[in-house]
Amino acid sequence: APPKVLLFGGSGQTGRYVAKFALEADHDVIAFVRNPDKLRSVLGEVGVSPALMQDKLKVLEGDLTDLNAVRSAVRDSGLSHANGDVIIECAGKPKAFQILAGKPMLLPAVRAIAETMREIGLKRVLIQTGAMSVDTRLYRDPSYFFKTFMVTFMSPLMCIKGMVSDNHALVPYVYREMDDLEWIVSRPGLLAEKPSKKTDAKALGVARSEAFVTSFVDLGEWTAKAVFNADLVHTAPVLAYVKRK
Repeated sequence: APPKVLLFGGSGQTGRYVAKFALEADHDVIAFVRNPDKLRSVLGEVGVSPALMQDKLKVLEGDLTDLNAVRSAVRDSGLSHANGDVIIECAGKPKAFQILAGKPMLLPAVRAIAETMREIGLKRVLIQTGAMSVDTRLYRDPSYFFKTFMVTFMSPLMCIKGMVSDNHALVPYVYREMDDLEWIVSRPGLLAEKPSKKTDAKALGVARSEAFVTSFVDLGEWTAKAVFNADLVHTAPVLAYVKRK
Protein backbone atom coordinates (compact mmCIF):
# COMPACT_ATOMS: atom_id res chain seq x y z
CA ALA A 1 0.00 0.00 0.00
CA PRO A 2 1.20 3.57 -0.60
CA PRO A 3 2.57 5.28 2.51
CA LYS A 4 0.10 7.01 4.80
CA VAL A 5 0.39 10.70 5.65
CA LEU A 6 -0.59 12.03 9.07
CA LEU A 7 -1.17 15.72 8.51
CA PHE A 8 -1.41 18.36 11.21
CA GLY A 9 -2.94 21.62 9.98
CA GLY A 10 -4.78 20.18 7.01
CA SER A 11 -7.38 22.92 6.74
CA GLY A 12 -4.84 25.75 6.73
CA GLN A 13 -3.87 27.68 3.64
CA THR A 14 -0.91 25.40 2.95
CA GLY A 15 -2.28 22.26 4.55
CA ARG A 16 -5.30 22.03 2.27
CA TYR A 17 -2.98 21.83 -0.74
CA VAL A 18 -0.72 19.33 1.00
CA ALA A 19 -3.79 17.16 1.57
CA LYS A 20 -4.96 17.65 -2.03
CA PHE A 21 -1.69 16.58 -3.61
CA ALA A 22 -1.13 13.72 -1.17
CA LEU A 23 -4.63 12.37 -1.83
CA GLU A 24 -4.20 12.73 -5.59
CA ALA A 25 -0.92 10.79 -5.32
CA ASP A 26 -2.93 7.88 -3.83
CA HIS A 27 -1.79 8.34 -0.22
CA ASP A 28 -4.22 7.72 2.61
CA VAL A 29 -4.31 11.01 4.51
CA ILE A 30 -5.13 11.23 8.21
CA ALA A 31 -5.87 14.88 8.95
CA PHE A 32 -5.76 16.23 12.51
CA VAL A 33 -7.83 19.42 12.53
CA ARG A 34 -9.95 21.54 14.86
CA ASN A 35 -12.92 21.68 12.51
CA PRO A 36 -13.64 18.63 10.30
CA ASP A 37 -16.45 20.40 8.42
CA LYS A 38 -14.11 23.25 7.48
CA LEU A 39 -11.53 20.74 6.24
CA ARG A 40 -13.99 19.03 3.91
CA SER A 41 -15.23 22.39 2.69
CA VAL A 42 -11.79 23.81 1.85
CA LEU A 43 -10.70 20.55 0.22
CA GLY A 44 -13.74 20.77 -2.02
CA GLU A 45 -12.80 24.37 -2.85
CA VAL A 46 -9.34 23.29 -4.06
CA GLY A 47 -10.73 20.53 -6.23
CA VAL A 48 -10.71 17.37 -4.10
CA SER A 49 -13.72 15.26 -5.05
CA PRO A 50 -16.13 13.93 -2.41
CA ALA A 51 -15.39 10.42 -3.69
CA LEU A 52 -11.65 10.83 -3.09
CA MET A 53 -12.28 12.21 0.40
CA GLN A 54 -14.59 9.31 1.15
CA ASP A 55 -12.05 6.77 -0.09
CA LYS A 56 -8.70 8.14 1.11
CA LEU A 57 -9.27 10.74 3.87
CA LYS A 58 -9.64 10.07 7.60
CA VAL A 59 -10.32 13.04 9.85
CA LEU A 60 -9.30 13.34 13.51
CA GLU A 61 -10.81 16.23 15.44
CA GLY A 62 -8.44 17.88 17.91
CA ASP A 63 -6.41 20.90 18.86
CA LEU A 64 -2.63 21.17 18.62
CA THR A 65 -2.54 22.52 22.19
CA ASP A 66 -4.11 19.28 23.47
CA LEU A 67 -0.91 17.25 23.71
CA ASN A 68 -2.71 14.05 24.68
CA ALA A 69 -4.78 14.31 21.51
CA VAL A 70 -1.63 14.95 19.48
CA ARG A 71 0.05 11.87 20.97
CA SER A 72 -3.05 9.75 20.35
CA ALA A 73 -3.15 10.86 16.71
CA VAL A 74 0.42 9.63 16.20
CA ARG A 75 0.05 6.49 18.29
CA ASP A 76 -3.36 5.29 17.14
CA SER A 77 -3.31 6.03 13.39
CA GLY A 78 -1.68 2.75 12.40
CA LEU A 79 1.47 4.40 11.09
CA SER A 80 4.38 2.15 10.18
CA HIS A 81 8.01 2.90 9.38
CA ALA A 82 8.15 -0.32 7.38
CA ASN A 83 5.39 1.01 5.11
CA GLY A 84 7.15 4.36 4.70
CA ASP A 85 4.43 6.30 6.53
CA VAL A 86 5.19 9.92 7.37
CA ILE A 87 4.02 12.92 9.39
CA ILE A 88 3.67 16.47 8.08
CA GLU A 89 3.21 19.35 10.52
CA CYS A 90 2.12 22.59 8.87
CA ALA A 91 -0.13 24.08 11.53
CA GLY A 92 0.85 27.39 13.08
CA LYS A 93 -0.31 30.38 15.04
CA PRO A 94 -2.62 32.77 13.15
CA LYS A 95 -1.70 36.38 12.53
CA ALA A 96 -2.38 38.72 15.48
CA PHE A 97 -0.99 41.98 16.74
CA GLN A 98 1.41 41.05 19.55
CA ILE A 99 4.34 42.87 21.12
CA LEU A 100 5.33 39.76 23.08
CA ALA A 101 5.52 36.28 21.65
CA GLY A 102 2.95 34.70 23.97
CA LYS A 103 2.71 31.07 24.97
CA PRO A 104 4.50 28.70 22.56
CA MET A 105 2.29 26.30 20.62
CA LEU A 106 4.47 24.50 18.09
CA LEU A 107 7.37 23.44 20.30
CA PRO A 108 5.27 21.45 22.81
CA ALA A 109 3.28 19.89 19.97
CA VAL A 110 6.36 18.88 17.97
CA ARG A 111 7.98 17.51 21.11
CA ALA A 112 4.87 15.37 21.73
CA ILE A 113 4.93 14.21 18.09
CA ALA A 114 8.64 13.31 18.30
CA GLU A 115 8.30 11.44 21.58
CA THR A 116 5.40 9.38 20.26
CA MET A 117 7.19 8.68 16.97
CA ARG A 118 9.98 7.10 19.01
CA GLU A 119 7.45 4.97 20.89
CA ILE A 120 6.01 3.49 17.69
CA GLY A 121 9.27 3.38 15.70
CA LEU A 122 8.25 5.97 13.11
CA LYS A 123 11.04 8.03 11.53
CA ARG A 124 10.05 10.60 8.89
CA VAL A 125 8.53 13.99 9.71
CA LEU A 126 8.41 17.28 7.78
CA ILE A 127 7.80 20.46 9.76
CA GLN A 128 6.85 23.71 8.06
CA THR A 129 8.16 26.85 9.71
CA GLY A 130 9.00 30.08 7.87
CA ALA A 131 11.79 32.07 6.27
CA MET A 132 12.42 34.01 9.50
CA SER A 133 13.25 30.74 11.28
CA VAL A 134 16.99 30.93 11.80
CA ASP A 135 19.28 27.93 11.53
CA THR A 136 21.91 28.97 14.08
CA ARG A 137 24.35 26.13 13.50
CA LEU A 138 27.68 27.93 13.00
CA TYR A 139 25.68 31.05 12.00
CA ARG A 140 25.81 29.76 8.45
CA ASP A 141 22.24 30.67 7.63
CA PRO A 142 21.96 33.22 4.81
CA SER A 143 20.82 36.60 6.17
CA TYR A 144 21.20 35.37 9.78
CA PHE A 145 21.46 38.80 11.39
CA PHE A 146 18.76 40.31 9.18
CA LYS A 147 16.35 37.53 10.11
CA THR A 148 17.13 37.91 13.81
CA PHE A 149 16.36 41.63 13.52
CA MET A 150 13.10 40.87 11.73
CA VAL A 151 12.00 38.38 14.39
CA THR A 152 12.82 40.74 17.25
CA PHE A 153 11.74 44.14 15.98
CA MET A 154 9.69 43.93 12.80
CA SER A 155 7.44 40.91 13.32
CA PRO A 156 5.14 42.71 15.84
CA LEU A 157 4.42 45.39 13.25
CA MET A 158 3.60 42.70 10.70
CA CYS A 159 1.21 40.96 13.16
CA ILE A 160 3.27 37.77 13.06
CA LYS A 161 5.25 38.00 16.32
CA GLY A 162 3.64 34.92 17.85
CA MET A 163 3.99 32.91 14.65
CA VAL A 164 7.64 33.68 13.93
CA SER A 165 8.71 33.41 17.59
CA ASP A 166 7.11 29.97 17.70
CA ASN A 167 9.06 28.95 14.60
CA HIS A 168 12.24 30.62 15.85
CA ALA A 169 12.20 28.51 19.02
CA LEU A 170 11.28 25.31 17.22
CA VAL A 171 14.08 24.99 14.65
CA PRO A 172 16.98 24.73 17.16
CA TYR A 173 15.02 22.12 19.14
CA VAL A 174 14.59 20.00 16.02
CA TYR A 175 18.27 19.79 15.13
CA ARG A 176 19.49 19.52 18.73
CA GLU A 177 16.99 16.98 20.05
CA MET A 178 15.53 15.12 17.04
CA ASP A 179 18.52 13.86 15.06
CA ASP A 180 17.52 10.28 15.82
CA LEU A 181 14.49 10.95 13.60
CA GLU A 182 14.41 11.70 9.88
CA TRP A 183 13.29 15.33 10.14
CA ILE A 184 12.95 17.89 7.37
CA VAL A 185 12.21 21.55 8.16
CA SER A 186 10.87 23.74 5.37
CA ARG A 187 11.27 27.51 5.55
CA PRO A 188 9.18 29.19 2.84
CA GLY A 189 9.12 32.96 2.45
CA LEU A 190 6.09 35.20 2.10
CA LEU A 191 3.05 33.11 1.17
CA ALA A 192 0.01 34.21 -0.81
CA GLU A 193 -3.16 32.77 -2.28
CA LYS A 194 -2.08 33.07 -5.89
CA PRO A 195 -2.20 30.76 -8.91
CA SER A 196 0.73 28.41 -9.31
CA LYS A 197 3.91 30.21 -10.34
CA LYS A 198 5.66 27.13 -11.68
CA THR A 199 6.48 26.96 -15.39
CA ASP A 200 8.01 24.46 -17.79
CA ALA A 201 11.40 25.92 -16.85
CA LYS A 202 11.04 26.55 -13.11
CA ALA A 203 9.38 25.02 -10.06
CA LEU A 204 9.51 25.51 -6.31
CA GLY A 205 12.62 23.94 -4.83
CA VAL A 206 15.57 24.29 -2.48
CA ALA A 207 17.46 27.56 -2.98
CA ARG A 208 20.05 29.80 -1.35
CA SER A 209 17.46 32.49 -0.57
CA GLU A 210 13.69 32.39 -0.43
CA ALA A 211 11.27 33.50 -3.11
CA PHE A 212 9.77 36.95 -2.59
CA VAL A 213 6.30 35.40 -2.82
CA THR A 214 5.39 31.71 -2.86
CA SER A 215 1.92 30.49 -3.71
CA PHE A 216 0.21 28.20 -1.23
CA VAL A 217 -0.60 25.72 -3.99
CA ASP A 218 3.07 25.38 -4.99
CA LEU A 219 4.18 24.98 -1.39
CA GLY A 220 1.53 22.33 -0.80
CA GLU A 221 2.60 20.38 -3.86
CA TRP A 222 6.29 20.63 -2.93
CA THR A 223 5.61 19.56 0.68
CA ALA A 224 3.53 16.51 -0.29
CA LYS A 225 6.49 15.26 -2.37
CA ALA A 226 9.42 16.54 -0.26
CA VAL A 227 8.50 14.54 2.83
CA PHE A 228 9.46 11.39 0.86
CA ASN A 229 12.77 12.80 -0.40
CA ALA A 230 15.61 11.17 1.55
CA ASP A 231 18.07 13.79 0.26
CA LEU A 232 16.26 16.43 2.35
CA VAL A 233 16.54 14.55 5.67
CA HIS A 234 18.29 16.64 8.35
CA THR A 235 18.10 19.81 6.27
CA ALA A 236 16.22 23.08 6.80
CA PRO A 237 15.93 24.46 3.27
CA VAL A 238 14.63 27.82 2.19
CA LEU A 239 12.51 27.67 -0.95
CA ALA A 240 12.34 29.59 -4.21
CA TYR A 241 11.43 29.02 -7.83
CA VAL A 242 14.46 27.31 -9.31
CA LYS A 243 15.39 25.80 -12.66
CA ARG A 244 13.96 22.33 -13.14
CA LYS A 245 16.57 19.57 -13.16
